[in-house]
Amino acid sequence: MSKNSNIIAVTMGDPSGVGTEIAIRAKIKKIKKPNFFIIHDPDFVKKIIKKMKSNLKVREINSPSEVKKLPKNYLAVLPIKISKSTRLGKKNLSNTKSILRSIDLAVKLAKNGEVAAIVTNPINKDVIGKSIDEIKGSDDNFSEFNLLNSYISEKRSLIHQGGGPIAIQKQHDKKRMTCRERIKYLLDPGTDFFEVGTFAAYDMYLEYGNIASAGLVSGIGKINKKDCMIIANDATVKAGAYFEITLKKTLRAQEI
Repeated sequence: MSKNSNIIAVTMGDPSGVGTEIAIRAKIKKIKKPNFFIIHDPDFVKKIIKKMKSNLKVREINSPSEVKKLPKNYLAVLPIKISKSTRLGKKNLSNTKSILRSIDLAVKLAKNGEVAAIVTNPINKDVIGKSIDEIKGSDDNFSEFNLLNSYISEKRSLIHQGGGPIAIQKQHDKKRMTCRERIKYLLDPGTDFFEVGTFAAYDMYLEYGNIASAGLVSGIGKINKKDCMIIANDATVKAGAYFEITLKKTLRAQEI
């Protein structure tokens, strides 16, 4: 688990694009959870803030752990220098190394458990100046990505079984549908279900056994052509018992 479980690292993307402005607007709107910082050139970020006529202030940080200590009107920036000739809307090939370095740094922080997640701002492929196959280490990164993706898909499939085949069969024996079957029946035919919090309670409450998805399935789906938040208790997981994380997941779904 991440040492800073609710901190997100935002890469600079193409500094001449919209990524910097998006990060600034997110902070201006006072998005409290989760906290984030941007890996960027502090001086350039200050220029964009001034151009946007905002009172937001910039604070250079050395570590993600400093983010939580900052006042609400401060945007945390982990410094990386870019070309002084950078202008919004004008591609600048001299920023290629800085763009890639910001991504490498974010990945390193994630691997060290210093951030919970990474958001990569948009990158103009012309600014990179080379194809993905030409970037050093791309094959290794792609292979590692596929392994991680397979691992996550395997874990997700197990979580989707809830309390397991025996618990599912017990529900069927009582002429009941499982929560996932109920959701599928509820949704408009042929529409998708965007699940939220699939991995809630993952690696938690190990003394109680499997608490798949915190015993609760939540997500967004279409009902009568309208997007709705659906919250369904999973009776196959500890007979539908509630844990602290189950309540948190419920409140988060209601907030969405």
